[in-house]
Amino acid sequence: MRGPHDVGGLPAGPVDTTDHPMPLWERRNQAISTLLRNPQTGRPIGLPDSPLTGLDEARRQVESLGDDYFRLSYGERNVHALVQTLLRRGAISVEELARHMGEAST
Repeated sequence: MRGPHDVGGLPAGPVDTTDHPMPLWERRNQAISTLLRNPQTGRPIGLPDSPLTGLDEARRQVESLGDDYFRLSYGERNVHALVQTLLRRGAISVEELARHMGEAST
């Protein structure tokens, strides 16, 4: 069964190849994600028994979005993946996330 991300071989429209500058929040998310894994190999860094994130895990989180995959932008999908991974790993709690989101919106 194909996931929403799996469009290889399907008909598609034209590809927009113009440069799209990344907003600050997307650049910050990319930096945080990079810092949480080894950029040379894409493998998680940290203690051997509790790595924080990796490319495969982020990809799996993005692919699990279902139809939300199409509703969210590329940056939003990556934020979702990072947040879900950090919650799953216990690096941040739902309460901490809610508190910080409240702080960011004020």
